[in-house]
Amino acid sequence: RVVIIASVQRSRCPLPVSSQPSRNSPLCSAIVCFHPLKLRQRGNRILHAGNQYSYLRMTSDRVQCRVVAVSLTVLLLMLLLCSATPSYGKIYTKCELAKQLTANGISRTYQGHWICLAMHESGLNSTKVVALQNLSSNYGIFQINSKEWCREGRKSGKCNMKCEDLATDSITNAIQCSKIIQQQKGFNEWVLWQKKCKGKDLPDISNCNASG
Repeated sequence: RVVIIASVQRSRCPLPVSSQPSRNSPLCSAIVCFHPLKLRQRGNRILHAGNQYSYLRMTSDRVQCRVVAVSLTVLLLMLLLCSATPSYGKIYTKCELAKQLTANGISRTYQGHWICLAMHESGLNSTKVVALQNLSSNYGIFQINSKEWCREGRKSGKCNMKCEDLATDSITNAIQCSKIIQQQKGFNEWVLWQKKCKGKDLPDISNCNASG
């Protein structure tokens, strides 16, 4: 019913300027409200406002997505850092290692070879673990290989030991397994001993006393 009235009022709009009613009259108010041009203008403003709202909302969503992505990345990095196993453990001195070698029955005469071996294999790091391309790993202060001498997660290999037990702060297991290797294959089993220790000046431990 309102639309019909507006249509009737609109038909009276194209009157001469002098004969048109005042802008404050109900007739012109109705014409302004329902005039197609005005409707389009209002519609465009509403559409423009809607587009702006949509754009702002999309922009806000993008910002939120970026914030979430950055937060997840930071969280992942923190988890990786927290769960990473340190590659360093107890770093022995030459005299500390000499004391442990003596306690495990290795003659002072040969201790220079063992200390030289440990210095070049692990830097005297008792927990060093190195993964190799052949899918085996070297463990501990003497870098004992998991393919032949130990097994990961269970006791086995020629030393009948878990590899993880060869890479702890205590080097008793590492020394005992290394003694087996040396007895069966000699120091030549360690390539770095051949390159760095064989026929070379060995570390001086003459100042190391029995207490290490």
